Amino acid sequence: KLIFCETTAHVLASEEAVKTHLIQQGIKQIIDDVGSKKNVDYDVVSTLSIKKKKFVVDDVLFFEGKAPTIKNSAFIAPSANLIGDVIIGDRSSVWYNCTLRGDVNKIEIGNETNIQDNTVIHVRSSELNEEPSPTKIGDQVTVGHGAILHACELHDSSFVGMGAILLDFSIVESQAMVAAGALITSGTVVKSGELWAGRPARKLRDLTLDERDFIYQSALSYADFAHRHLTYSHPTTPQTHLEEE
Repeated sequence: KLIFCETTAHVLASEEAVKTHLIQQGIKQIIDDVGSKKNVDYDVVSTLSIKKKKFVVDDVLFFEGKAPTIKNSAFIAPSANLIGDVIIGDRSSVWYNCTLRGDVNKIEIGNETNIQDNTVIHVRSSELNEEPSPTKIGDQVTVGHGAILHACELHDSSFVGMGAILLDFSIVESQAMVAAGALITSGTVVKSGELWAGRPARKLRDLTLDERDFIYQSALSYADFAHRHLTYSHPTTPQTHLEEE
């Protein structure tokens, strides 16, 4: 696999495309920097990022002719996996060990939205005699660590807590909050201004003004935090430091 970038994201589908891009950028030495040619997996379509001749790879995979579309300002962690028909908006972020599988339907993520570590997002297909449904996530949405989102919809400025599960056709409206660990069952609508919690989840109470403001601030803070990772994070090799005798 190849390795990262700060300002550009090019979806590369083949060894020849990789070579062409590298030549255009005047950095043919990437092959030497990464390692021998046999260790570079060109079959994995990668988001190539370029910064001071250091390279990192985010796994971005074609599926049946469809590839993820990622804005240049978005941060995709190196260990995240994006497959198929996935759209990521400006200043959004997909954090470490997330899986977004847009293989049998579409996943759409708006601007300044954060999908935190270990989250899984999938969709619903018609191939299992089901009504198909994509997963749609709006602008300035926070999805906490380890959430599972399946064929659901999150409106702008909504919030999903850590470890929550949202099932098919569920909707979280703008300025609504799903508590950590909650289970939102199929077809449930979490109304604007409400806090839902429990398994299965029920309305707990209305949100306070401070909690509504927190939803907005959380999204902006994560957009800024993601920019720091996009700009300053890079791979490192652990070294053993021996004391001099």
